[in-house]
Amino acid sequence: MVTIFDIAREAKCSVASVSKVLNNYSDVSQKTRDSVHAAMEKLNYFPNSNAVSLVTNRSYNIGILLLGSEDVNFVHGFFGEILSSFKKEMEKHGYDLTFMSEHGRGFEDSYLKHYLSRKLDGVFAVSGDLSDGKFRELFEAGVPMVCIDSGDERSTDITSDNVRSMRDAVRRVADAGYTDIAYVTGQDVSVMRRRLKGFLDGAKTAGLTIKRENIIIGNFYDMKTTFDLVSGLLRRTDRPQLIFLPDDHSALGAYEAARTLNLRIPDDVAFVGFDGSHIAPLLNPSLTIIRQDVARLGASAAQLLLQRINGAERSSMRRIATQFIPGGSVRWQTKK
Repeated sequence: MVTIFDIAREAKCSVASVSKVLNNYSDVSQKTRDSVHAAMEKLNYFPNSNAVSLVTNRSYNIGILLLGSEDVNFVHGFFGEILSSFKKEMEKHGYDLTFMSEHGRGFEDSYLKHYLSRKLDGVFAVSGDLSDGKFRELFEAGVPMVCIDSGDERSTDITSDNVRSMRDAVRRVADAGYTDIAYVTGQDVSVMRRRLKGFLDGAKTAGLTIKRENIIIGNFYDMKTTFDLVSGLLRRTDRPQLIFLPDDHSALGAYEAARTLNLRIPDDVAFVGFDGSHIAPLLNPSLTIIRQDVARLGASAAQLLLQRINGAERSSMRRIATQFIPGGSVRWQTKK
């Protein structure tokens, strides 16, 4: 069987150079790259991942850890788009992805066991929470790891600038003349708390008074819960003029609540969503949104993880800017 060592002899270069060519590293001359490819073709060589691992002390395999509701993570576009962007960036450097599970045989009590057993080079955790003992075990073991929305300054965390996003969005709707606004949040996790802070900061800056009953804890990506909570708000005699929603998917429940009560959007009630998924422009009227840059979130996570794998120290939270996109779900008039 042809090995990586045979290719190195045929190409008259080092084994390390062959490994770099196989894994698409940029610091290899074109002459060496051509020689390696010619040797591979001549010897009918197909790379063996175990051989590469022996030479480089790396498996070129990354663990993907989806925490929270598995249905939410796989079904909704936000997570899928982040993973797609992450995968695309990692593949440029020759990495494969492996989904980690707490239900795998022998791994029921430890993500760290899974990491070690699979000989993974690093972990990408979506919505990781260091209060989770199994997840914290990975962190404390020094595993190269990057998180999305962990909210913990101790971890290498990629997140949208949630505080500023909400603060600016509240200012925009206040400038449009809305004075009585509400917020149906997601569940009580770090992302929700940061967005709620931005919401309250924005209201204070705009001189708005937020009624205690106008802040209601709901669930992310949950149309049914959003329908019920928004229906309750809209049945009140002092119903709010505008409601911020947990995410674009939940807006489907909010729209249905308004239509069930024969309320017109935006004449009787206005809505603002969060994410910027493909759902927003398809709604009638189109949903006003705070769009997250999911492609940049995923690519940035991959770049930071590569740095960690190559020995970089943990960095603090990196915040990615969002974009406010007005839609038909809000009346856009300048406040007089």
